[in-house]
Parts: sequence; C-alpha cells; structure tokens
Amino acid sequence: MRLWTKIKLLILIFLIFAGYLIIEQGKTIEMAAKISGAVIAAIVALYWYFFKREKLKPSRHIPDRVKQQVLRRQGGTCCFCNESRTDLLQFHHKKQHALGGSNINPNNIVALCPTCHHMKSKFDMQNKRFN
Repeated sequence: MRLWTKIKLLILIFLIFAGYLIIEQGKTIEMAAKISGAVIAAIVALYWYFFKREKLKPSRHIPDRVKQQVLRRQGGTCCFCNESRTDLLQFHHKKQHALGGSNINPNNIVALCPTCHHMKSKFDMQNKRFN
C-alpha cells in the first residue's frame, strides 16, 4: 500500500472515530479530536513496531574488535600490496554486505589500502563477482 493511501486511510479512521465520539458519546469537538489523534498515533506506533522495524537495513558498521582481528591476521598490512600504513587501510567485505555478508565475522573482512580497495571494488563490479 502506498504512503498516500495509508495517510488517507488514517484520516478516514480519524474522522469516523471523532464523529462516533461526538454523536454517540456526547464529547466536544476538541475532546473528540484529542482522543482520535491519540488513537491514530497509537495505530501508527503499533504498525511501525510490528511491521516496519524488522525491515530496517542492518548497520554496515564494522566493530573495532573485528577490525583489530583483521589487522592482526594480516600483520597490519594491505592483503594485496602489503602497504603497512594502518591509518590508510580500509576494510572490504569479501561477501558483499548487500548480499548478506557479515560485519562481525573477521573471515568476511579484509584490510586494503585505498588504491587496492578501489581496484578490487571496480573488478568486482565489472565481473559481477561479489565474493
């Protein structure tokens, strides 16, 4: 369901509920609006909690402990050219993050210098290889 359709549906629910409160319960317009607004807010919160929160993208952040394990494994150098300036090294996913590659498994992460990282990423894109 598109966002605009959801918004129109919420407005309709709001108006129906406010009308019910005014006609059947004898509430004032202001009171009906406040109660209806609170009900709509609760509906939106419950919808987000149960249906949207699971679909949020996981973080691409690689924890520091994983970075340290990778650097220790590689001796603090780029795995291709052996560049040893650790302040320049970048971290690359062997299995692409978008395809389910892990950020917390050191075996899925390698440290590369910026030049090698660029070449590796370009090679992967050209060859449609993400492993």
